[in-house]
Amino acid sequence: MRRIFTWGAFVVLGWMLGAFTFFFAVTFRWPFGSTPPLPRSRLSTVSPDTADFRFMGVGATRAIVWGDADRGPYGAYTKFAPGFAAPLHYHSSDMNFMVLQGAYLYKSERGEVKRIEAGSYIFIPACEPHWCSGDEKEGVLFYDVSPGRFDVVLGKKN
Repeated sequence: MRRIFTWGAFVVLGWMLGAFTFFFAVTFRWPFGSTPPLPRSRLSTVSPDTADFRFMGVGATRAIVWGDADRGPYGAYTKFAPGFAAPLHYHSSDMNFMVLQGAYLYKSERGEVKRIEAGSYIFIPACEPHWCSGDEKEGVLFYDVSPGRFDVVLGKKN
């Protein structure tokens, strides 16, 4: 009898833990296994002057401000050095950029070139092929936000 009671207690406890986990995940929309969002109960500030920029590739660095760019939603400062140019590529998620210094040069697959100056915003839809670079003399510093993980897929979308 004691054994049945012990196993029953474990089953009930497991069910309660599972229900609590499901409730927590649905209520707070935090997918377990990824980085939780910043707490909403405290003010957080990050300046590009003090941010921890990391090497992304020749001529590009990034400082993640919140989230996890490898797994899901994120916000980050990104710098392109003067003369840096990315080849034709696209991203699997929408990209939102706010240019802070210099200028971001965007070239569509159709050849249209747009120069996005400091203080301006650009939205690049998911899977839209483009080339990009920073100003030839100043480079560019921008803040980017995406609802999905960051990726660079070279070439055109099939």
